[in-house]
Amino acid sequence: NKGIEECKDLCTILLTSPKISIPRRRGTEVVKSKSDHVDGLECKSEKTITLTKWIIQQIKSSNEICVEGKRDADGVYWHSNVIAERIEQTEVKSITGSIYVLKGPLDYVAMKNEGFSDKFLKHFFYGFPLDWKEYIEEFLESRRE
Repeated sequence: NKGIEECKDLCTILLTSPKISIPRRRGTEVVKSKSDHVDGLECKSEKTITLTKWIIQQIKSSNEICVEGKRDADGVYWHSNVIAERIEQTEVKSITGSIYVLKGPLDYVAMKNEGFSDKFLKHFFYGFPLDWKEYIEEFLESRRE
């Protein structure tokens, strides 16, 4: 009988333990707080990376762009995720929240070799102009033709 009583006590303890809630994924999206959003896009972090000898690249099979270049800190070649917004002429933010500081002019020769026009390159030579999205859309449209 003592064993049965101990088992009942253990069951009581287990059944009255505090309940915890573990966040679950809904499909492929994870519910985030509002502070993790920028212009409706989810952000995972907000680290700052300085790039030199930077270029703009179209992300394959999309109408999005990223920036690539050498990280100023260690010289490693690096590329961003999709660029979501312009903070300043020489600062842009990716959809993951990382901030990219563009140090120096863009790598004109490398971008020219990638097929970018002189007209396009003049707009981005010292960074991202205010109307950068229009120039990107115009350029990507011309590539599709």
